[in-house]
Amino acid sequence: MCTIIHQCWLPMWMRSIPKLTADTVLIFNLAMADFLYCAVALPPMFAMYFCNFKNANCLWLSASQDDKVTFCKVSAFFRYFIAITEWTTLGIMALERCLAIYSFHPRTLHSYIFSPTKTAGICLFLWLMSMTELFNLLNNNYDYNEDTYRCDYISICTEPGDLSNLASPRGIFFVYKSLIPVILIPIGYFLILYQIYFSGQRMKESGTAHTRACMAIRRSQSMKVICRILVVFIICIFPLRIFNIVQTVWCFKEPLRELSITFYCIYWIQYCANNFIYVLSNKKYRFAYKQFLAFVSCSDIPVPTQRVFPPKVGQGMQRTELQFRIC
Repeated sequence: MCTIIHQCWLPMWMRSIPKLTADTVLIFNLAMADFLYCAVALPPMFAMYFCNFKNANCLWLSASQDDKVTFCKVSAFFRYFIAITEWTTLGIMALERCLAIYSFHPRTLHSYIFSPTKTAGICLFLWLMSMTELFNLLNNNYDYNEDTYRCDYISICTEPGDLSNLASPRGIFFVYKSLIPVILIPIGYFLILYQIYFSGQRMKESGTAHTRACMAIRRSQSMKVICRILVVFIICIFPLRIFNIVQTVWCFKEPLRELSITFYCIYWIQYCANNFIYVLSNKKYRFAYKQFLAFVSCSDIPVPTQRVFPPKVGQGMQRTELQFRIC
């Protein structure tokens, strides 16, 4: 987040990320969701598990029968509020990249839907849409759930195996509210993989040997990134969603309670992995990080050699050695 803000502050000719695009806006939104989850949602989760492990008398975890908004309820609200925003952002990123790379009206359709301004509006809409979780907080649907060992949706279970249990607030969240991103992520990226493969087949039949070699490298790099995204989704997000649906239907039976902690530990990996997949795998963002760290340490800020340089470059200064101290 700080790196992207720093890029906007730098003069245009010094930037590693020259202009604000839909990709940049979505990455910033994803970073903000990940940051808030790690800063706001994870510390209470750690405290909950620690209290349970130590069998301590944590008053703030005790289930309350009144309508007061307690710390435990607010903690559960923020966790689900930020999680649905993060999931939906990942789904929108899959759709945006699918439209950007797909050959059917690639520029017209993509630029019409995902201009930087419209993308910022979409991100704002995602946060406002996620605020529907506030109704669960006000309707007293959150509290400390002894079945899941954490501040969560309260357990509303009629009979184990009864599908009507999915009509509870917890069931509605995992079945309906998270349905769109769970569909968009795999379908979007599988379409991208198909398009990359299809374009590779066409390149074999046309172009020079050098062009085919360059395209093969780019195709290989793109497929690696997409495969990493799908692997993280399949390992971290998808199993947890299915597990929570099963857990809700079967009324949190004892073997499922401890297993849920394992699934959540795997799920939290993605909040660290997103930074490596979406940002550090991109050469421009890696250089932007280098510029920001140079700024923070008050060192010479490196400038990409491909940027437009000011008129005074010729005064004894090599293009490849151009650095500026802005502190």
